[in-house]
Amino acid sequence: GRRDLSRLWQEVEVTPISDRVVQMRLPQPFPPFLDYAAIGLLPSHTLSNTNATNVDFSLLNQQARSSGPWRFLEIGTAGARVTSIALEPSTSYFGERPHLGRLVFRYYEDSAALLQALRRGDVDGAANLSPDDVATAARLPRTVVHTMPQARQVSLLFNLRKDSGVLPLSELAVRQALLYALDRPAIVQNVLKGRGLLANTIFPPDNWAHDAGLQLPGRDLERARALLEEAGYSLAVVAPFDVEVWQKDGEPIGFTLLASNAPPYPEVADEIARAWRELGVQVTVLPVPNLTRNFLSTRQFQVALIETLIEGDPDPYPLWHSSQSIGGQNYSGWDNAEASTLLEQARQTLDRNARFEYYQRFQRLLREDLPTIPLYYPLHQYVLSSRVRGAQVGTIAHLSDRFRTLSRWTVNTRLVSPAEATATAQAGR
Repeated sequence: GRRDLSRLWQEVEVTPISDRVVQMRLPQPFPPFLDYAAIGLLPSHTLSNTNATNVDFSLLNQQARSSGPWRFLEIGTAGARVTSIALEPSTSYFGERPHLGRLVFRYYEDSAALLQALRRGDVDGAANLSPDDVATAARLPRTVVHTMPQARQVSLLFNLRKDSGVLPLSELAVRQALLYALDRPAIVQNVLKGRGLLANTIFPPDNWAHDAGLQLPGRDLERARALLEEAGYSLAVVAPFDVEVWQKDGEPIGFTLLASNAPPYPEVADEIARAWRELGVQVTVLPVPNLTRNFLSTRQFQVALIETLIEGDPDPYPLWHSSQSIGGQNYSGWDNAEASTLLEQARQTLDRNARFEYYQRFQRLLREDLPTIPLYYPLHQYVLSSRVRGAQVGTIAHLSDRFRTLSRWTVNTRLVSPAEATATAQAGR
């Protein structure tokens, strides 16, 4: 797990006040703490003897417990594959009781089967669809497409260490040229089919720390070439590329761009590589599984296409403080003393206005040094039947957040006898 989280909780003094109340005392003020504490709790015996790497295989996943408004009812299988999970309202939940009497999640082997189930009316909702599949679903009768901003940002991350294998990446002028060569709107429109908002900073627009005055430049190949020439680079045919590449002292600008092998990231990486090759930079795109664990955590990368969750209190300290470059999540190795001080100060004051000023200056330093290039904030699209009422969507951090108002959902049905009155909604995935 994350070392900074481990250290945080080791320093927290916990005192039981009653059977239902505990007091947590921190050694110093820490405004993000409430967000760090917003995690689910389980009785200690459920996983106390389970190694973290084996949690996914725990029987707890088949014997689900919940303190929320729904409780596990049954699971459907076809051989080793889970085909459905049924829930019903909990009788012990302290809050608002759901209007629906039953909720069924159905799982399909591919999007074609899911779309067919939506067409037949077997399900009332569908998620995890590609842009083309969403367009198909939108043409079906009695369907509504909900578009939700995600509390995430997708960006390019540079390995600034001189031992990364690509020395030019440690030069600011090279990173600036790579920024000017990018066509970020083309990524959003051509690759994502509009399912993204252009990003100018690491914080999403609806986050209180977002600096709305910060703007990244548009594509300008002439400016990119000028920056490289001013830095002493020239175009030359350099082995093993056999095409003209920017080089200095025999060192070409060429590197591998890593991306998750899950869509749409390979396609996004290809669009980025196309733009950089047009500038005269040689790029090899390599889609990989487990990008963070296998490459970022080990610092075995040159440039990476990453997605970062920015949930609740932004607190970018773990990602960008210089102390986190070894063993932490500062994967780029960015070392800016002023930025690190700002991140420390923002962690130590409860004054939101003061914190915004610290984070505003921090975002501008990040823009000046360019250890990362923000690309876009992804949008999620969820298809619902028009007979489902009460669904409200806003910014989501996790896909399950689309059910945030589920207790207030209702389903339009025909008049039935009291014996048939239990409403059922089914969601496909």
